Amino acid sequence: MKISQIKSVIGLLVLSLLVPVTAVQAQNIREHSLKFAVSFLKETGQAKGCLWFADRVREKSNGKIKITFYPGAVLGSDAQINTQLQSGTVDFTLTSAGNLGGYDKALNLLDLPFLFNNSEEADFICDGPVGKQIAAKVIPKGLMVISWAELGFQQFNNSKHPITKVEDFADLKMRSQTMPLVLDIISGLGSAAVPMGFGEVYTAMEQKVVDGGANPFENILFSKFYEVNKYLSVTNHNYAAMVFLMSKKTWDSLNSDEQRIIAEAGLDASKEERRMMRESNNMAFENLKTLMQVNIVSEQERARMRDKVKPVFDKWVPELGAALYKELQAELANYRSGKK
Repeated sequence: MKISQIKSVIGLLVLSLLVPVTAVQAQNIREHSLKFAVSFLKETGQAKGCLWFADRVREKSNGKIKITFYPGAVLGSDAQINTQLQSGTVDFTLTSAGNLGGYDKALNLLDLPFLFNNSEEADFICDGPVGKQIAAKVIPKGLMVISWAELGFQQFNNSKHPITKVEDFADLKMRSQTMPLVLDIISGLGSAAVPMGFGEVYTAMEQKVVDGGANPFENILFSKFYEVNKYLSVTNHNYAAMVFLMSKKTWDSLNSDEQRIIAEAGLDASKEERRMMRESNNMAFENLKTLMQVNIVSEQERARMRDKVKPVFDKWVPELGAALYKELQAELANYRSGKK
């Protein structure tokens, strides 16, 4: 896709904030039955965000655009769903931005460790110029980022001992996502990184193939990792960004008024999904306090951990996009100094 085309698509998403669908335009909305497939369970905060999006689209289209939700990987894994989006056989998903790194490495930029101090910083970057540039990278691959969402900050759970300082990683075998960047983060902290699909993790922990892993609170609770892992250490070392993702074939099949409805609903759903996930993660944390031995890693030790993984930045920033990373850091510096 040409740069001018990419800009026009992004422009339409921005325009949707300013130009609501009018009663006259609503007459141009046709009947559509669309599919929204995800790998996670329907009980999660993420799933609630997806259903909220579907309801919002139905409401804004006066019931003409109907979206059926398929949770729990019934239509395939994340990778399989993304392929179906490219072909147009599935229309929407909510997936990790990091899962799209195979299409363009810039999608892994937000997976760098200790990047954000809090959720508000992540929102500022994802919703700003850097987030828009990252999102545009997948358009030539037949995918459309409608808006940003989140899974939340990751923490370390394990069966051997609390992690209170960087040296505590040394004797742990930790499950890692199969992404090379994440493998480097785990091994950079000092643990043996074991790449593994998420569906294998509980059994691997139970059988002591791995001692633990890194997950947001909700994942730990809903996956019942507390049954096989006693210790939970709050590190907030990685922010897991998500995206509402759409098939570009589906997008191109819609008229401008229908596209505007999808774009507006996506931006609304971004705020709502984040609220739901933060509420769900907070609820999960309170529950996990009664099920696991919990410790919060000090800021001094987090700083030591950040120093420990500096080689990860040295290796990966040039691959992910040095100029984009520099822009991200400049935006963060402005935000932190109050120059929003």
